[in-house]
Amino acid sequence: MKRLTYLASLFFLFSILISCTEEIDSEWQLKRKIEIENFSPVGISAFLQFVGISDSSRNLIYLIDTTDLSIFREIKVENPVYMNIRKRKMLIPSYSMDTVYIYRGEEKLIYLESFGILDGPVAADAESIWYYAHVSHNDHLVHYKEGGYEHILGGKGSDSGQLLNPSNVMIIDSSVYVVDSGNKRIQVYDKNGEFDFSFGEELGLNWPTGIAASETNVFISDAPLNEIFVFDKQGKYQYSINHGIDGPSDLEYHLGTLYVANLQGPQISVFITKTKETK
Repeated sequence: MKRLTYLASLFFLFSILISCTEEIDSEWQLKRKIEIENFSPVGISAFLQFVGISDSSRNLIYLIDTTDLSIFREIKVENPVYMNIRKRKMLIPSYSMDTVYIYRGEEKLIYLESFGILDGPVAADAESIWYYAHVSHNDHLVHYKEGGYEHILGGKGSDSGQLLNPSNVMIIDSSVYVVDSGNKRIQVYDKNGEFDFSFGEELGLNWPTGIAASETNVFISDAPLNEIFVFDKQGKYQYSINHGIDGPSDLEYHLGTLYVANLQGPQISVFITKTKETK
């Protein structure tokens, strides 16, 4: 069976909730940190008051109700990585099973059909079954379908449009944003699957993995640098968040709140916006 070698997993023994309000910068405040016993969060997504977090090493996803911090549901999946909740459905890539699943609240996971063969899927985003993007990590590709058109993005390399160990993907305003971890950048493809532009190279990223977006900005997390970089959607750097986090692997923006999965905590950081970010 495959093993997920590019993600670090650290284990801790105790569970506490730390609530606080700490000024991060002019945009965000740290509202609280949530720690979960024996859990190393890798991926994170959110819907309403529920937050989903994945632990690849434990083959487990928790759904947490943030109103009372209870574990609402446990979902068992082989090596789940960067899942996404879209339109009340959770997209779950299983790295070792070469499969992307859909979770709709039932006990059974539903296989999401994808064109082509995935090799180590680590992330998925979708607007519908006809409009999606799946990251195939081991062969440095993104499988992208838009209506009746199927596109293979990337291929191993460092030239514009090529990818090296991509880790995450998000469809934003009809463009496909790919976290190109090995090349330490974000690459953007248009709705037709053509390379458009890249960004982040000038900041000296180490190993970016997480991506989220608000109406105005794109958030990128880099666990080795212990930093969240904020760009506008054209890739212009705005500012960084580097307090209240501890090895951010993934993040999610939802209704004015930024949720961060910290590998080295291991914990969830919850930030609230002050003024400029709106949904």
